[in-house]
Amino acid sequence: MVTEVASCTFDRLELDSGATLAPVEVAYETYGELNAARSNAILIVHAFSGDAHAAGEAGPGQPTPGWWNSLIGPGRPLDPARHFIVCANVIGGCQGSTGPASASPDGTPAMSDLALAGIALTGAVLAAGNAVRTRRHGRARRGGSA
Repeated sequence: MVTEVASCTFDRLELDSGATLAPVEVAYETYGELNAARSNAILIVHAFSGDAHAAGEAGPGQPTPGWWNSLIGPGRPLDPARHFIVCANVIGGCQGSTGPASASPDGTPAMSDLALAGIALTGAVLAAGNAVRTRRHGRARRGGSA
């Protein structure tokens, strides 16, 4: 199964608290191809402690096999031959999306922007609304409706 690993960067993301995180990088993996009608896309929203590697083998940069290998793959319910499957890592995660180890443009840790805004993070977990907003930014960026 061919997996595409990529990331996209948004100039800024306004959080539920009113604070702004800028810039924001979101890592993601895709499986399969988007059809011409754009009607076969499936977005997998994973647990806050997970990562974007939903299916596939362990390999360079990915020390563990996909966490949903039993559901994603040829002949499985989410078959890349029929579906375009996207799994994005949440912001605040540690697998390629903006998180505690990321640097802000001024060189300070990116998550310090959140701390300065008075947002308490426990294990780098962000509100689900912020994750949904990140996905809306991505859809709007690709020309879809927000």
